[in-house]
Amino acid sequence: MGSNRVAGSGRPQRRRRHHGQRERRLKVWLLVATAAVTLIVVGLLAHGLLQQYWFTPRRAVATVGLSEISLRTLQQQTRYRRVQLLNEFITYSELLQYAGEQRAQLQARLDQIDDQLNDPLALARQVIEELIATELVRAEASARGIKVGVDEIEAAANAYFGYNPDAESSTLVPTAVIDPEPESDSAPTPFLTPTPFTEAAYQETYSAHLETLSADTGMNETGFRDLFERRVLIGKVRDAMAAERDVTEQQVHARHILLSLDELETAQDVLERALAGEDFTALAAEFSADASNSKTGGELGWFPRGQMVAAFENAVFSAETGIIPELVATQFGLHVVEILEKGVRALPEPVLEQRRQLAFDQWLSERRTEESIEILDWWEALAPAEPTLQDFYARLRAEQGAN
Repeated sequence: MGSNRVAGSGRPQRRRRHHGQRERRLKVWLLVATAAVTLIVVGLLAHGLLQQYWFTPRRAVATVGLSEISLRTLQQQTRYRRVQLLNEFITYSELLQYAGEQRAQLQARLDQIDDQLNDPLALARQVIEELIATELVRAEASARGIKVGVDEIEAAANAYFGYNPDAESSTLVPTAVIDPEPESDSAPTPFLTPTPFTEAAYQETYSAHLETLSADTGMNETGFRDLFERRVLIGKVRDAMAAERDVTEQQVHARHILLSLDELETAQDVLERALAGEDFTALAAEFSADASNSKTGGELGWFPRGQMVAAFENAVFSAETGIIPELVATQFGLHVVEILEKGVRALPEPVLEQRRQLAFDQWLSERRTEESIEILDWWEALAPAEPTLQDFYARLRAEQGAN
């Protein structure tokens, strides 16, 4: 009987050992499962972060030949454009109360800026087109062997801040500059009151600007200096193209007497008197409605094609020297015209500059159709809508409070 009790007492111990082993296996399994789930979650989070901060920003939003424009570049450049517009908006808002006769013009520009800021996708698409144009210019520059040196970028950056490192003493410069690449369709940006600008002040201003720029756009110093590199490169390519153009053109030297469209009989009478040899200067002073030159004989000076309305231009360039024997009708009225001289002459600098810009724009348009270009649309929901006007005003209030 004693042996049976001893033998029976071992079963509970074996059951406890077996139960303990099963609990340990369960704990191990739970730990493994927890670790696996943790790894999966961490992996998913890491993948999401990599996708958001690494892969997606590097995806192409457009291709120009073999070159790609990344989402990161587009977002930074679009935010930078928003910063330019916001600076302009604030400046014009402050000037509005002193605008006087220019109030309507300033208000129209403010409304235009507001529309641009409130349509992030349209603004981003505009920036894409500008980035595409830059890639086309880069390709042309490469083909022509045109490069931009570090010293040229440095000079452009100095000029942006109004700093002259070669000046013997402090240079007076504006306290703020809005746009190193002003848009052609925007109103000119006024400069603020000049203040002394030393090298130390320049370095401080430069660093502060980069800090603010990084916060607003995500752009670092390399990206900021790329803006100047792009500007200089475009200028050099444009100048190289301009050097290939003829700077002379057929021009006309003329004068006119302007009468309204409902003065046909009077205009015809003035024309007959001019044809009969009556003094043109006296007729202009008596009858011309063009106040800008009626007192100077209706003098228009020399002008090439493209400076006058089409009807007037066609008439004067096709006529012989002397008084045109018929009235010239335009939307401005009826013109009695005398051709004083004709000849091939050097173009005035403003007209030459206009020609150069038109030629460059035409070249870009042609290259835009010739080059293999694709604009994707997957990124449209990621078009930046910040910084906002509220962000800027909040910063200004914070800066004013700090001072």
